[in-house]
Amino acid sequence: MLTLRPISSRQNWRPILIFVSLALALTIWQHRAAGPGVTSFPEYLCRALSHPAMRAFTKVQGVIYDVGVSVAQAPSLAAENRRLRQQRDRLQADKILLTEHFLENKRIREKLGFGLEQEVKEIPARVIAYTAGPQRCRVTIDVAGGREVHVGDVVRETQGVVGRIIEVHGSTAQVILLVDAQHALAGLDQRSRDEGMIYPVPSWAGIPQRLRMEKLQRHADLRVGDVIVTAVLGKVYPANIPIGIVESVQRSPASVETVTAIIKPFVDFDRLDYVWVVSKP
Repeated sequence: MLTLRPISSRQNWRPILIFVSLALALTIWQHRAAGPGVTSFPEYLCRALSHPAMRAFTKVQGVIYDVGVSVAQAPSLAAENRRLRQQRDRLQADKILLTEHFLENKRIREKLGFGLEQEVKEIPARVIAYTAGPQRCRVTIDVAGGREVHVGDVVRETQGVVGRIIEVHGSTAQVILLVDAQHALAGLDQRSRDEGMIYPVPSWAGIPQRLRMEKLQRHADLRVGDVIVTAVLGKVYPANIPIGIVESVQRSPASVETVTAIIKPFVDFDRLDYVWVVSKP
C-alpha cells in the first residue's frame, strides 16, 4: 500500500527563493554598471540570447505579411495585367495602322508631285539678351559655333515654338517671339483640324503671355484642353510644332460663328535660356 509523504513547506518555498535571489542579484548587477548607457553582462547576455529569436520572428512576420498582401491584391493585379495586355495589343495595332497611313500618304504626295518635306536641321543657340516692352517681345541669340542662320528661320524649345529670326548679325540673331504685338502665325487644332490665325493677347487685357486664335472656319469645334500646333498655311513655320493648349473658348453673343480661343503657350518666354534654330538645308 502506497503512502503519501507530506511535502514540507521549506521544499515549496525553495524554488521561489532561488528565483527571487537570482532576480535580485541580476538587478543589483544591472544598476551597478559603470555608468549610464553602459550595458551590463546580464543585459548583454539576455540580448544575445533573445536576438536570434526576435530576428527569426521578424522575418517570419514579414513573409506572412507579404504573402497576405499578395493574396489580397491578386485579383486587382490580374485585372491590371489584363488591361495592360489589351493596351499593348491596341498600341501595336495603332502602330501598324499609322505605318500604313504614312506609306499611303507618301505614295499620294509623290504622285501629286509634292514629295515629303525636306529634312530639317536644328542648330543650338543661347539667349544672351532680352528686349521687352508693352508691345515688343524679342530676344537676341548667340548661335553655337558661329554656324550660319538666316532671316525667317524658326526658333523653338523642346516644349514648342518660340518665334522666328528677323535679323542676323554675324553669329548673333534677333528673334521675334510669339507674344510680340507684331507677330502672327497660322495654327491648327490637333483634334478637330480647324485652322486659324494666332495673335498675341494685348498686354492691357491683363492676361500675361497668352495668345488668341481667330479667323476660324464657320462652326469651328475648339474645346478647352485642345493642343494647338503650327499649320502649313502661309508656309512661315514648319507644320506640327506645338504652340500651346486651349485655355478658354469665347463665342460672340451676336453670332455663334465668331469663335476666339485663348491659348496658353507651352513655352515660358520669361525664362528662355537655350533654344534651337530650325533651318532647312
